[in-house]
Amino acid sequence: MNINIKNFVFLIQKYEDIIIEKMKSKNLIKYIIGFLIVAGAGYFFLREFYANYDSISKFNFKINWFYLLASQLLLILVSITGTYFWQLLSKIITSQQISFRESLAIVNTSQLTKYLPGKVWSFAFQMMLLSKKGISKTVVLYVNMFLVVTSLFASTFLGLLYFACFSPNQKKLWLLLLFVFLIIYFGFIFLNQPCLKWLIKIVRKLFKKTINYTHIDVRWIIIFQLMYLLVNAIFGITGYLLALGLGFSVSIQNIFAVAASLIIADMIGFIVLIAPGGLGVREGIMLALLGVLGDKSIALILPLGTRIEGMISDLLLGAIGFIFLNKYYSGKDKKENNKKLV
Repeated sequence: MNINIKNFVFLIQKYEDIIIEKMKSKNLIKYIIGFLIVAGAGYFFLREFYANYDSISKFNFKINWFYLLASQLLLILVSITGTYFWQLLSKIITSQQISFRESLAIVNTSQLTKYLPGKVWSFAFQMMLLSKKGISKTVVLYVNMFLVVTSLFASTFLGLLYFACFSPNQKKLWLLLLFVFLIIYFGFIFLNQPCLKWLIKIVRKLFKKTINYTHIDVRWIIIFQLMYLLVNAIFGITGYLLALGLGFSVSIQNIFAVAASLIIADMIGFIVLIAPGGLGVREGIMLALLGVLGDKSIALILPLGTRIEGMISDLLLGAIGFIFLNKYYSGKDKKENNKKLV
């Protein structure tokens, strides 16, 4: 009997080691694929850069600091607005009160992890912090996934609307795609609750786990959609302001092309999960979309400019978030409150 138990334990340990090795192999494969995607997009971008080096070198940069600063500040405002949306939705579906400063600490610090492959590290970071406030992991996941899906719907709508209105080729196809998307879009808004109930039931049956959640009223879903449509449109305008700031002459007609290229490229860069921060993917998509303007200089330089601008915004807000994080989660804040009570 002892021999059988020993053999059984040995088999469990053996299969456990095999499973761990397989998980490591899967992660390694993901990292390799992510590296290949980034490397491939980078190669494509650099090849275009060298092929058009003469025209780029001859371009006369006329830096306009007003437009550059306006673009940067507007981008920071867009990010802060996203943090406010996160705080608002958390307040709607939980009983916990999270201040805006604390939201900055949680969201903007966790946003720095988007430069790691996988796109899930920010969720894990938030789960770790909010567990101290008694907020469940499923609530954290639900809040983030709802906002991500809402933003993706808004970006897709703006992208398809641009192609349907301004694309010189296959306009009927883009109109058809826009019509189909609008059906799905309205389904997401008005059938959100029954769809969520159905998904929760499936998860409960598969994982044998109770999931506590609060339905979001249709009114709030519409409000979030409208807010994200406005914010994503403003995000696109930051690309136009940056182009002006770098000295590019962009006609009013091409404003929509520049704004749409940034919105669409950012969306696709996010969807490609294994590309850290959409690195390489976003730049490649912008290059392809801006190429139709006929000016290779703007198609090559503007994607790099938006990347640098985005990283400045992330680092600045991440630093502010870290300061607040140290205040709210280091224990110092609790000690100060205790002193005040005494």
